[in-house]
Amino acid sequence: MKIYLIRHGRTKGNIEKRYVGATDEGLADGEEKSLEQLKVRLSAELFDIDEIYVSPLKRCVQTGAVLFPKARQLLVEDFRECDFGAFEYKNHDELLDNPVYQRWLNTGGEITFPGGESKESFQKRVVESFLELMRKLDKESILLHEEGSEKALVLVVHGGTIMSILDKFGVPHRAYFHWQVGNGQGYVGDLELSEDKVIIGGLRRL
Repeated sequence: MKIYLIRHGRTKGNIEKRYVGATDEGLADGEEKSLEQLKVRLSAELFDIDEIYVSPLKRCVQTGAVLFPKARQLLVEDFRECDFGAFEYKNHDELLDNPVYQRWLNTGGEITFPGGESKESFQKRVVESFLELMRKLDKESILLHEEGSEKALVLVVHGGTIMSILDKFGVPHRAYFHWQVGNGQGYVGDLELSEDKVIIGGLRRL
């Protein structure tokens, strides 16, 4: 089964380089046009996709609607982005004099966001939700897309969600931040399910 992991398009906060996590803002003005090239490429590969899995936040729902206008969206609550707590919707310049922010930077983003989620708890939430989805697909033998023997699973989610999934299941293994992608970008790979493990290999950038 092919898996497509797609990050949502840009929001106003993304353009301003803010930490946009729990903030539920929609796509920036004109972003639908910016997604058009990706839409054309995906249409050629997934021309009859009828279901996609999406974070419930507006930016993902709207991106999914732009890229796959005919597909039914299945919302996955725990695919939402990390809650950045006290850093939420602030940018680097606004936080530069904050000693807690400096400490967070010095740890490579490993400590808990004050008032928000830790990287560990966020990744655990995403991974458990992804595994639950894998068990559902395996149990129900859902074929989301078929062309000959090809199948595909499409997720329209957040950058942190993609990094969490690939840090855990990507082969060969690469660390969390290796999988960082820009808005309207992502990965496609080969998803293999067995009784005891999930593997995503053959990964390439969209």
